[in-house]
Amino acid sequence: GEGSYVLITGCTSGIGREYAFQLAQKGFNIVLVSRNTKKLTDLKNELSTLYQNQHFTIYTIDFAVDGDTESYSRMYNATKDFDIALVINNAGQFCSGYFADSDIQKVHDIVKVNAVAPAMITRMYLPKLKMRKHAGLIIVSSSNTFWPTPLMQPANATKIFLNNITEGLRMENPNLDIMLTKPGRVSGTNIRGPNAKATK
Repeated sequence: GEGSYVLITGCTSGIGREYAFQLAQKGFNIVLVSRNTKKLTDLKNELSTLYQNQHFTIYTIDFAVDGDTESYSRMYNATKDFDIALVINNAGQFCSGYFADSDIQKVHDIVKVNAVAPAMITRMYLPKLKMRKHAGLIIVSSSNTFWPTPLMQPANATKIFLNNITEGLRMENPNLDIMLTKPGRVSGTNIRGPNAKATK
């Protein structure tokens, strides 16, 4: 942990926030990634007060908006000089309701945040992780992928994508520690996004 970095997406609430505090406690420096600069700054200040000998840096990106390849390249270039030992793909959005009635923009955003973002981030940082003797990747899926989930599409479909890509990455990278987590509902998690609606 000492001297190395963890990159965490979706870190200002819920699971991502807890990862930040737990890993800071273990001595890691952390790159905090989310869409809300104020919340990121508040989290950075809170962590810096508790762990004064560690480095915490923020990077603001809205995966629903800044989803082109150049955006991910800029993110990587801003962090490439850090000795990143662990990447945690945690950011996600969710909404419920009948798929035929769902907001088209929201469907688009969920796919970009839940599936495209972790795929792109993993692709950008995987070569860097493979260069280390010890490195890891965590991808946060959902317990809802254990069974069919009507009224919860497309979010759960994107989580099944994460399950599959993680298993493939494990086979391709046997020397890298890769973990897939499938948590249930978590208190304090803002996964619905600002415009999510239950339509029926």
